[in-house]
Amino acid sequence: MGKWVMTVFNRYQWDLNYNNPAVFIEMIDIILFWANQGADIVRLDAVAFLWKKIGTTSQNEREAHLLLQLMKDCCQVTAPGVLFIAEAIVAPVEIIKYFGEDAVIAKECEIAYNATFMALLWDAVATRNAKLLDLGIRNLPSKLDRATWLNYIRCHDDIGLGFDDRDIHLAGYEPLAHRRFLIDYFTGAYDDSPARGRPFGVNEKTGDARISGTLASLVGLEAALEADDPEAIDRAIQIILLLHGMILSFGGIPLLYYGDEIGTLNEPQLPRRRPQGWRQALDAPPED
Repeated sequence: MGKWVMTVFNRYQWDLNYNNPAVFIEMIDIILFWANQGADIVRLDAVAFLWKKIGTTSQNEREAHLLLQLMKDCCQVTAPGVLFIAEAIVAPVEIIKYFGEDAVIAKECEIAYNATFMALLWDAVATRNAKLLDLGIRNLPSKLDRATWLNYIRCHDDIGLGFDDRDIHLAGYEPLAHRRFLIDYFTGAYDDSPARGRPFGVNEKTGDARISGTLASLVGLEAALEADDPEAIDRAIQIILLLHGMILSFGGIPLLYYGDEIGTLNEPQLPRRRPQGWRQALDAPPED
């Protein structure tokens, strides 16, 4: 086509150019189409990246919030019963901004993924210590009265370790080393780990990575079944029940990801090797 495009996530994922009013109008048309089909809630993907600005991280820009406010205003006029979910996997202080700045009413999105709570739960699983979980929950910013959290253990996406570095320090850990430990633990590279996850979205510059895998495989059920260890099987099931109990009791809307509630394991066609270091997994050929 002889044109430049911006691609924040993958080369094949072209970002929408909201500088063009026709793009905004088309997206409103799509939202209202699904509202007319009876959708009660619309999930807005990667809302923190709606507005792109060269020379910035293209994340949490003021224009992104203005776009969401416009979308909400347009939807309020024509389909006032429709709610928005913000998929904003950003720092806690930034997440609450996607509810809107009004003191009570959500002017942008009524629901937001509680990504921080999710990451804190996984930290507690790996460390067997609730200190960072307690600190993180206490330091979550207050949300609006007419907005709520979507609480989840895992979803279709990867697990990012989006903790506040200050909380990590207060828990007695060094942030970079602690995140490296968690990556090693959940990818099975840590010697004492029963987890069977895989690294995803590895950043070679920072050493950061995210984690993919089913709930059962990440908490050790897959490894326990392979070892035919009744005690380990029971322990993994108890962790699955505990994590679901946490999202059901936290306050907000619990999200149970399909398959996790019955202990679905990782896809059997994928390699089950246990790398000595998580970086070795990056050297494997791509899988179909």
